Amino acid sequence: MPLWGRKKSEAESGRQHGAEARSIAGWLATDPFSGVAGLLNRWAAPVLWETLDEKVTPLLVENAVESVKLKGAKLELKAAGQVGWLFLSALRTVYRKTLTQDAEIRKLQDEVATLQERQLLMKETIESAVNRGDQMEARCTALAVRVAKQKSRQKPKIPSAVQVRALVRKENWDPCTWDGTVSDIDDDWNWEDEVEVRVAELGGVESGEGRAGEIEGERGSVMEVRPLVQNKSKGVNGGQIQNSRLVRDYTQSELLEITRMFRQMPTEPLFKWLVRLWDTGADGTYLSPTELLKMGSVTTHAMLGQRLRGAQGQQAFSLMGWLMEGVKQLYPTAIDVEESWGPWHTISEANEQLREMGMQNAVYSQQFLGPDVEPVTAGIRARLIRNAPPHRKGALLALLGPA
Repeated sequence: MPLWGRKKSEAESGRQHGAEARSIAGWLATDPFSGVAGLLNRWAAPVLWETLDEKVTPLLVENAVESVKLKGAKLELKAAGQVGWLFLSALRTVYRKTLTQDAEIRKLQDEVATLQERQLLMKETIESAVNRGDQMEARCTALAVRVAKQKSRQKPKIPSAVQVRALVRKENWDPCTWDGTVSDIDDDWNWEDEVEVRVAELGGVESGEGRAGEIEGERGSVMEVRPLVQNKSKGVNGGQIQNSRLVRDYTQSELLEITRMFRQMPTEPLFKWLVRLWDTGADGTYLSPTELLKMGSVTTHAMLGQRLRGAQGQQAFSLMGWLMEGVKQLYPTAIDVEESWGPWHTISEANEQLREMGMQNAVYSQQFLGPDVEPVTAGIRARLIRNAPPHRKGALLALLGPA
């Protein structure tokens, strides 16, 4: 017969030794180890472990075993050692599993904390984007109201003789049904032709400076209400249509308004200003070198303003293009720019810094597409994480990766 005999089921062991465990202090018959307690109770009286409520460590077990004073024959000590080895193996297995589970729990706790930080970061990012959208919507609304007010103050244009002649020459024009408007021929109207006709009717410019000045004044009033760029279609021989474009200069009042809108604020950093100009449409405002000079000082940067005032040529570029060219003349590479970003505290401030860094890279890129499509380089990532508050660095590292 084997040393340990037939293996018993848990139910059999519990029924056999449960009654014996009832007489042991601190043990109940329902305890999972009541069967083992009953067996040990046959061999020796229970030994209490006073510090069992503490965390079980290998050193604690070693001290407890040393405190037990074993007396008896060599065979008895050998039997006690065999039983002790069984329990020590079981205890080591449980202890290793406990350490593994503790490590997994700590790892899960760290992941939960990172996810909570990321969720908070994403929430603040969304709120910042919503606030930015509300601000842009408010700006657009104010701009629409201002444009509507300016339009309402414009005086209606009086049809000229050229316009009337062009209208009555149309085949489908009926004087009986005509409502008196000439708006349907505005696209074909050319103020240069009108001036030539008016001058011819008055006998030429040389006939009198006063009358010529009056005509020029009428021409100026017409230009004031015309768009900067107007498409013009004109019939030529063979029934073909020739398309051309007429471009006029900004008036002095318009240049003052542009300067007021795009002027750099005192102490406003360079790339923060360029981002603001990009958001307010400076890339769609085209200026000739003469108009750029008439605008006066649009920047508080003395050397950049000097570059703008010294612009040469006749071709018109966007205000954004003029400024980027001036920046690249002052600072040949992005490393030469003396721009620094301090610590940020909110997600909105982080977004602003990220866009300003993107603008710095976009100015020196081969094709300028704005700050919002620039990739997050290692330098941008390092500066953004370095300027982050301590409780945000972990979430940024999880989102952007190590710097």
